[in-house]
Amino acid sequence: MGMEKGSNEKDRTAEVFWLVEKIKGQLSEFEELRESIRRDIGSMARLIPGLEEQRKNLRTTLEEESQKIVQIEDLIPKLESQKEKLQDEMRQKQEEISRIDDQLEFFSQVETRKR
Repeated sequence: MGMEKGSNEKDRTAEVFWLVEKIKGQLSEFEELRESIRRDIGSMARLIPGLEEQRKNLRTTLEEESQKIVQIEDLIPKLESQKEKLQDEMRQKQEEISRIDDQLEFFSQVETRKR
């Protein structure tokens, strides 16, 4: 029994050393992982000011474009009114051209009869 007891203690001691070594290895892996995460966070943190600036610029652009839309919406009725006036003027000028054509045709016929 004495030998078994000594052998069991040696086995336990060996097992404890093995577990300690395994834990050391896992701790080392954990430290490497933690350092990698720390570097990644540092890299991301350096991106934040640029992203914030980009977001600010995009918001400014959106506001400017929104204002342009409002201006265009205000212009549409005015342009429609101008369009209608120009169409009326064109219609009047076309009627006037038609009257002049009629007069020219009449005068041309009168001249032809005189001869």
